[in-house]
Amino acid sequence: MKLNKILQFLGVFGVASLLLTACIKEEDHLKEMGENIGNSFLKFQEAPEKVHFFAPFTDQRKVDLFSLRKEVNGQAALQTTSTVTITSKPQLIEDYNDEHGSNYELLPDSLYTLSNTAFVKSANGYTVNFGAGDFSRDFTILLNGAKWDISRNYAVAFTITDSAGLDINDGKRDVIAMIAVKNQWDGIYSVESGTVTRYTAPGAPANDALSGDLTGNPEVTLATVGPNTVQITGLQWAHGNNSGVAGIDNLRATIDPVTNLVTMRSLGNATLRNWEGKENRYDPDTQTFYLGFIWNPTANVRTYEMVIKYKEPR
Repeated sequence: MKLNKILQFLGVFGVASLLLTACIKEEDHLKEMGENIGNSFLKFQEAPEKVHFFAPFTDQRKVDLFSLRKEVNGQAALQTTSTVTITSKPQLIEDYNDEHGSNYELLPDSLYTLSNTAFVKSANGYTVNFGAGDFSRDFTILLNGAKWDISRNYAVAFTITDSAGLDINDGKRDVIAMIAVKNQWDGIYSVESGTVTRYTAPGAPANDALSGDLTGNPEVTLATVGPNTVQITGLQWAHGNNSGVAGIDNLRATIDPVTNLVTMRSLGNATLRNWEGKENRYDPDTQTFYLGFIWNPTANVRTYEMVIKYKEPR
């Protein structure tokens, strides 16, 4: 008898727990509204941009490129159905390429199929249906790796053109979702050693606090921007003083896959180049880069030499 009562209690407790969990999820969404409590809003959750990187594959992969989210001001609004419209905006891709020195192009229809029926294709975009209780819709595709030219980087770009009367969050009207293959050098790297020196003029070291040892500096990121090229971000001056290195925006390392020799350049500073007499190579056995580069060689010279070792994927 006692055992039966215990089992009955556990059954009731389990049902109550499930109901409580469902309520908490809905309440959590309503709490997220916070600053928007007076109005209901629509936005691209990942705006302004989201990058998806993959290792090469030949099957079909399901990818959530971006999500359209409805932030409501209460239960009544959450239960209201609505149909919104998003329109393709390829100009956003061109603008992104101009700003970042990248080469994304519009994702061809032949490379994917749309798998979320809430998105209904129109002449130049999609209508998106939100049912009662729906506050998020994922733009989910099946990406065909067998048809993908891995030397190319693709993107889709959309803007909200009809919000069905919902306000639109500032800065969340447009979104770009980019797709690219990670090359073999992509990842997070630890700074093993190195030295940076700032000069006030050629041959005249500044002897300032920003010059000196790089050992133990914060990790740097190497991000794929081409089949054999990575963009290096996160460089700091000496002693990890939380001061980022400026003036060499879009720092790039291009690796010769045959010789493992590296060519350094900066899209934001044409004077940056390999430092003569210094190593610029990649060791595939230890996943380590040996890099030496120089910029502003005829004025306020800067020299940077470092050894960075692969730590983990980004």
